[in-house]
Amino acid sequence: MLQKAGITAPPTTWEELVDQAKTIKQKGISENPIIWSWNQKEGVVCDYAVLLFGNGGSFVDASGKPAFNNDKGVQALPG
Repeated sequence: MLQKAGITAPPTTWEELVDQAKTIKQKGISENPIIWSWNQKEGVVCDYAVLLFGNGGSFVDASGKPAFNNDKGVQALPG
């Protein structure tokens, strides 16, 4: 898909991922260039962990207390 869209390298940031997905969709290569499993099972936790840590967040702070109900944790949720 990347090659068909004229993209020469895979994304290295979340912003690049979104930009490349938009290009793929705009060129009609795929209606859904990014897919996640977001259903009610273990997959939702795994996907959220990827997005949370990729956004610089974590599940707990240095003292072991929950730390995901903050800006980084909320931003990691799909819109």
